[in-house]
Amino acid sequence: AGSLKVVASSTIGNYVLPYLIGSFMRLHPEAHIDMLVANTLIAEKMVQKGEADLGFVEGGISVDSLRAVPWFEDELAIIVSPSHPLGQKEFFRIPDDLRETKWVMREKGSGTAEIFTKKLGRHADILQVVTTLGHTEAIKKAVESGAGAACLSQLTVCREAEQGWLKILPIEGVDMRRQLRIIQHKEKVVTRLMDEFLSFCEVISECGLGRECLSSPWKLQTLLSQYHAQKKQA
Repeated sequence: AGSLKVVASSTIGNYVLPYLIGSFMRLHPEAHIDMLVANTLIAEKMVQKGEADLGFVEGGISVDSLRAVPWFEDELAIIVSPSHPLGQKEFFRIPDDLRETKWVMREKGSGTAEIFTKKLGRHADILQVVTTLGHTEAIKKAVESGAGAACLSQLTVCREAEQGWLKILPIEGVDMRRQLRIIQHKEKVVTRLMDEFLSFCEVISECGLGRECLSSPWKLQTLLSQYHAQKKQA
């Protein structure tokens, strides 16, 4: 029993944790978990101030009072509408394709935006940003409408890609993997509920398929079903 306050950055909070929290609550119906979705910068501040027990973030952290534990790796990719000039390509090439492309970007403080610009290095200066949007779903809709290209986690666009609404383009020659992390205050007392939820979340980091476990609800559900079976046998 007990309650837990969790804050998660956009990709994790919208596309990963809802499945995990739902499955965890089925195992622990007496527990209560609240989750707020915010960008990485806000998540870091909330955990630092004690406003959240745990944070799940995509970017690095810069506060000494926090402990960051690696969770699993995600991968970013360029997404475009199939009707976009880049829609017929299989890879995105830097700097050639970068010069010819208009961009839909996340807001400042977003872990995804920070990592994308960092990966571009000196080429980030030639980004032609036409609009900045504060939510991944809004970005996907703008890209579908032809507003431009975007860089998002592959976790967030698997359904649209399967339906043919969006095209995913890996960036040629650039490693776009990123480490997702769980953060908590170093002086925070770890409750039994926190410990059980953290152990439950480890099922993802132990998955040999990595992010592919999360590319669709049924793949994740298969993994969690295996976890439930192991718990019953223990």
